[in-house]
Amino acid sequence: ACAGIYFANHVCRIGLEELFEAIPNLERDSGADVEFWGWGFRGPTALRATWEV
Repeated sequence: ACAGIYFANHVCRIGLEELFEAIPNLERDSGADVEFWGWGFRGPTALRATWEV
């Protein structure tokens, strides 16, 4: 495996922890459809979110 995958995992984990700490009521918009794309690197094309201000 590429050595950068370990770094990328930490970057994503820390980024998400900081995001959820800054916006604790962040939720996925349950009214929006999630469209997936790709085969080898499959993932959502967009992820709609809502939160109270």
